Amino acid sequence: PAGMSAIHIEFTEYYFPDSKEFPVPCPNLYVKLNALQFTLDPISMLWMNSFSLDLYQTLQQFKAIYKLNNSVKVDEHVDFCINGLMLKFIIPVDKKVAA
Repeated sequence: PAGMSAIHIEFTEYYFPDSKEFPVPCPNLYVKLNALQFTLDPISMLWMNSFSLDLYQTLQQFKAIYKLNNSVKVDEHVDFCINGLMLKFIIPVDKKVAA
């Protein structure tokens, strides 16, 4: 639809403005995908795998450099939600030619 964005992302982080020591809810990440078309061919799948692995390794190095692994505070998490509307996944198949 014309009036709908293809990708909508919201990140919400909570805090108390008065610096009070009340428990704060964990942050939220909300992603909505509308009317997108994905083609899952072998080259794209290999690229996505390589990209994901490189991103993971970069984040691990970032955590090691800034010593984020040795934190003494309780582990926090991010609530994550992803919704899709009218998504289309195309998986190309090679046609066999009869002899």
